[in-house]
Amino acid sequence: MVLRTKIEVECNLGAKPSQRTTAKVDGQIGGTMWNPDFSEIGFNWHYSLAVGATPIGQGYFVMKKEEINAMYDQIKEHIPKEGSYTEQTEFIVYMGFRVMMAADFGCTTEDIEIL
Repeated sequence: MVLRTKIEVECNLGAKPSQRTTAKVDGQIGGTMWNPDFSEIGFNWHYSLAVGATPIGQGYFVMKKEEINAMYDQIKEHIPKEGSYTEQTEFIVYMGFRVMMAADFGCTTEDIEIL
């Protein structure tokens, strides 16, 4: 699964201000880990200008159980009914990532699509 901004956003290509650009940005999750008591989920993420390209940003993000449940209540109508449990879970995790990505790039979640 990949997220992509529908609009061009400002982003850094490096540490220098002169390395800022405006482009559509892709976001992907590289790995996910649940705490044994399911109280939170963490995931490695990265942004790039194209799938498979050199990352322009990366990190680790944690969502607490309360945040996941609140988000679930907001998106449950949009979770695909077809597919396996793990595919549905992946969709939910990406919806949380979408919220983070919108905040990082100063756009709305509606400006980010799932590919």
